[in-house]
Amino acid sequence: MTNILRIKLFRLGVVFLCVCLVCITLYKYDKCTKNTVGQAELYQILEYIVINKNDALVYYDKSLIRDIYNVHISDGKYAYDNEVRKINYWHEWAEKQGINYNDIKSEILLHNIKYKDKKLIIDFSMCTKYYYSYKDTPNDVDCMRIGTSNILELEKSNDNYKITKEKSNAQYDLKEVFKDKKITTIINEQKMRSFTNLNDKNIAVVGYVNRYCGSAYKVTNQYNNKYVRLKEDCANFLSQALYEKGGFQKDEVWNYDIKASNAWRDKDAFIKYLIYNGKALQIEEGKYQEIYKSVYKLDPADIIVYIIDNKIEHIAMVVGADAKGYPLISSHGVDMYRVPWDLGWDSNKTIFKLLKVNYS
Repeated sequence: MTNILRIKLFRLGVVFLCVCLVCITLYKYDKCTKNTVGQAELYQILEYIVINKNDALVYYDKSLIRDIYNVHISDGKYAYDNEVRKINYWHEWAEKQGINYNDIKSEILLHNIKYKDKKLIIDFSMCTKYYYSYKDTPNDVDCMRIGTSNILELEKSNDNYKITKEKSNAQYDLKEVFKDKKITTIINEQKMRSFTNLNDKNIAVVGYVNRYCGSAYKVTNQYNNKYVRLKEDCANFLSQALYEKGGFQKDEVWNYDIKASNAWRDKDAFIKYLIYNGKALQIEEGKYQEIYKSVYKLDPADIIVYIIDNKIEHIAMVVGADAKGYPLISSHGVDMYRVPWDLGWDSNKTIFKLLKVNYS
């Protein structure tokens, strides 16, 4: 038995177990709607789609996804092209980083299934685990997790269901990776970092962020229900962590009572509040190629700000480092758990701002 066959059989078992978690839900939908797709067939459809997408990324083989999309209609072609862009982006980032993808596993949680105009529409969350290792240290395997919200629209064609439309809160349109062999060499020259000297507040804040990072930690993981989850939730999430575990005290500007104040929930107001009140110090700002060395100065519980066209698009917290000491972040928005800090961002358009947070 080849290694690739072993991986495929193992991945098949993982997806089977994850989909089995929702078999009761599938049965209820099947009974209520009296549809022609039973739970066994729906399981096979999802299994086939998820495994082929994951395999296409691991093996960089885009032919594996061609047959799961209806490319003869505009929405289906757009969805296919977007998936191709995602695969290309991830491999361009891997080339810059000097890594290989070892395996990808997904857990699925179904929310809703309905039928409209002879199409099957599936609403689900997914936690995807990406295993990777640096080319010169293949035995040191890291795992990042990304939680996404997804809607698939499927239509039967020649006895097979194909994707005619697809939505996800994780997009990879037109993103570029700044590739330079010198940068790759510097990244791969780094060593694993030790964070044994962190103070208790840093450790506690990181623990909170990892615990409540939503579907990225586990597909059934819950957010902290003490707080309302917002459409743009990254600042709200980090405010929670700073208050709950970082020793930060609420005041008239930064607070959460019945609802969140502007400085608590708004990205721009939150960062201004931290800097102007001496709670955080900006140590660097610039494009990827200008600041990637300075990111190593950040410790767990420090903050990275992502800016495009002079607007803060995202805020994330450093929670650790991988086998080469490359900083990892966790966040809300697209839920992320221990993800390399620049993954998913256009390195030519994004300005990164690095903040050291004062927990004293």
